[in-house]
Amino acid sequence: MTSVKHGMSHWYDPIPLARIAVRVVVSSVFGAFADRRELVAAVNPVANHPFDPTHDYSDHYNEAGEFWFDFLADTGDGWASTRAVAQLASGECIRPDGWDGALPRGQLLVMGGDQVYPTASHQAYHERLVAPWESACEDVPRALGLEADRADLGDLYAIPGNHDWYDGLIAFSHLFARRTYASPHLASMVRTGKIIARRQTRQVRSYFALKLPHGWWMWGTDSQLEGFIDQPQVDFFRYVAQQWMDPGSKLILCVGQPSWTYVDPADPRPAFNSFAFLSRLAADTLGRNGQPSGHQLKLVLTGDAHHYARHMENDVHYVTAGGGGAFLHPTHQLRQHIAFAWESPPPNQSELAGRKTYPRHFELARSAGEEGTEAVYPSRRDSFVQSLKTLGFAAYNPKFVLLYACFYGLLLWAMEARVANHKAGEMLARFQKLDGDYGAALAGIIDMMVHTPVVVVLLLMTWGVYIYFADWQDSRLRRTIAGSIHAIGHIALFMAIAAAALPAYGQWVAGRQASVAQSSTVAVTGKPDMSERVANPEPSQSRQMAPLSDQADDTGTWNAVTSGLLVAMGAGLASASWFGLYLFGSLTMTGRHWNEAFSATRIRHFKNMLRMKIDADGLTLYPVGIRHVPGSDVPGRDIRGEMIEQPLHIA
Repeated sequence: MTSVKHGMSHWYDPIPLARIAVRVVVSSVFGAFADRRELVAAVNPVANHPFDPTHDYSDHYNEAGEFWFDFLADTGDGWASTRAVAQLASGECIRPDGWDGALPRGQLLVMGGDQVYPTASHQAYHERLVAPWESACEDVPRALGLEADRADLGDLYAIPGNHDWYDGLIAFSHLFARRTYASPHLASMVRTGKIIARRQTRQVRSYFALKLPHGWWMWGTDSQLEGFIDQPQVDFFRYVAQQWMDPGSKLILCVGQPSWTYVDPADPRPAFNSFAFLSRLAADTLGRNGQPSGHQLKLVLTGDAHHYARHMENDVHYVTAGGGGAFLHPTHQLRQHIAFAWESPPPNQSELAGRKTYPRHFELARSAGEEGTEAVYPSRRDSFVQSLKTLGFAAYNPKFVLLYACFYGLLLWAMEARVANHKAGEMLARFQKLDGDYGAALAGIIDMMVHTPVVVVLLLMTWGVYIYFADWQDSRLRRTIAGSIHAIGHIALFMAIAAAALPAYGQWVAGRQASVAQSSTVAVTGKPDMSERVANPEPSQSRQMAPLSDQADDTGTWNAVTSGLLVAMGAGLASASWFGLYLFGSLTMTGRHWNEAFSATRIRHFKNMLRMKIDADGLTLYPVGIRHVPGSDVPGRDIRGEMIEQPLHIA
């Protein structure tokens, strides 16, 4: 399979956009009826096995008692950005700007979801994930005497995100969860995992539990497309918490999305329910002796949002690190405080008898050692500067401009057919009297649209699409208002541009009327109207002596076609520009449409990853960013990275 150096995914190209929509619908429908997680769990039952020793890293520390490991999410998009992060993660160590020491390469790499864009397939994984990662490893020296096909950069684990689920998790399972147990009750054999970028995959499901040194554990969870946690997965983690984890263990929880930032405080259940359950699962599970386990959640890691942001709730840190290679997401729309009532207390707190709700309060953290600086990357200022690119939506998405142009061309064709064949008599006098009167032309366009049922239906349908598109799911009224403003802007631009071409169209209608009148004369009398001809002209004079109505018709037709094309393209360009302005305004003024706005510009810069260390004193987190990503034709071997914030210590 050949490797292609893909650019960033073009989310507004009509054909790929349609394919993504189909994939989303199909995967959502079939995922609800045939959950692949349950099938895999049946093939690899946990109850028949003790704790998998390959998932035990409790004694994998170095001479200083340190265990290093990495986390990143949302990779496998553009070649340049994916390879840059892979280069940073695969080197012997990171020496980031803003930090004097060296950060050794992790023995373990965890990918936190959405390993491929835009949709999952075997080919997409190979071209957008495996190939750039293996390219980044080509310059990393191999251990002496180690065969070329052996893993020497540690182990690799991954949890799926929604994009990994768009093929029903088939390609993800083949790539990351190929390993199987040999069960005495099933006709099965031991199968080893794949080697990807000189890293060994060892998981047997789409979720996993890892035992780390000094009493730490990591859980990687799979919440499918809608945040649903299947029962076999719940049973697995309960079994881990009760049978394998020592009482009082410290937990790192990897989840598919930052539910604490997506939550709607007025209606928190849709976004927060599954996460709230997972965050308390370890502590709420009784130990082997029937007593409380005492497990403590210390750190939550996630991606899905393609930036770095750290929130806190009491003593628990919630870190979003989705800068593994996908297009950048903004940070200047993030809320400083998120508060709401919930039916269970925060992690590490006990329920109180008789109490039905508990306050939940997530606060955007401040960078350690830099008082007053928010723990986000890019900064709010840099994020706003990048958002200005949304105003160039039309330039970034020329095929979307063409889509609009085709739509407006369809409207013009429908209007011409209706007016020329059914309303020409009424319209003709009005067109001929325009004489540069733009107001009259605009009124004529409105009249034409109103008297063309197909146009009315199409515009009403697109109006509904704009309302559906509006990012106000929490308020039907606001969604309707925002969508209507968006729709009215498009319609107004089309009418304004079309009105400028209406006089040329009027001339064409006049030509058609004259031609139709002459054809009628021939049909009635059997003879052409010779009032404007010279009797019996020579053939060489036939074109010069053609009816004036024919000449007017030819000229008018050409003018009308030219004007129609210009109107369609001009309206398409104007609508695409208005689309970008709508996204920019929504993001800037309300914090909405942050995903749609930044996916339009496909910014490959401001990538990030986490390098972490566990020792006897606890866990230390080193967030590292890449401010500028070189192009795909630049090797990028000099990437150093920069410290996003000072190291964070969690005891």
